[in-house]
Order: sequence, then C-alpha cells, then structure tokens
Amino acid sequence: MRNRYLALSVLFLAAQLQGCSATAQSEPSIIDAWQVQRVAAQVLPLDSGLTLTLDKDKRAHGNGGCNMFQGSYDVQGSDLTFGPLAATRMACPTPQMEIEQLFFRNLAKVASYQLEGNTLNLLARDGGVVVVLRQSK
Repeated sequence: MRNRYLALSVLFLAAQLQGCSATAQSEPSIIDAWQVQRVAAQVLPLDSGLTLTLDKDKRAHGNGGCNMFQGSYDVQGSDLTFGPLAATRMACPTPQMEIEQLFFRNLAKVASYQLEGNTLNLLARDGGVVVVLRQSK
C-alpha cells in the first residue's frame, strides 16, 4: 500500500512539473527577430527591409532599411531601453535614409513595450507607440 501511494505521489508530482514546464516555455517573449511595420505615424511597405532582433544576451541588431546596426538593450519587466546604436554608413536614396533615421530616433525614445500576440509595440515615456513590429516568420 505504501509503495502504491509513493508511486501515485511521484506520478502526480511529475504531471505537475510537466505542466509548469509547458507553461514557462509557451510564455511570450520579446527575444526574437522582428520586422518593423510602423515608425511613428509612418506605415512601412512590407518590403521595407527594416528589422530588429533582440537576443537573449541583451544585444539588439538589425537592418535600418539601408544600414546594418547593433547595440544593446535592457529590459526590466515591461520597461525597455536601448543603448547607443552603431550602424554602417552606406548611402541610399533619400527617402530610405529618412525612414532609417526616423527609426533610429524613435528607438532612442523607447521606454517600455507591449507584446500582443505576434505584435511588439515599443512605447515612449508618455505611453505613445513609436515603433510597431511583427514577429518574423
């Protein structure tokens, strides 16, 4: 009888741990590759090329539409800030460069984020959305 009780307890504990493990793995995370959909009020075409990847080692990198960039980020709860970004210095057509500079300026304004499904909204201190990203496929 005691062995039966012990076996049932072990099975119950294993089932509980399995459930906890599945929950932790399915929890949404900003650590991923993202495609920029909107910067400030500027909606971008699907082929804009603007990307942002947030790595687990707190490195941010991507493509500004013309130039590659990299830097650091810090996340504490829903607070998110970016450190200085370094970028290549390729020349591109003026409209493309203007969107890229707008993107970089708005990343500097980020103070927090909201994650809604596969959409990541980057927010300024006043709560306004400054960049909208969609999870890359």
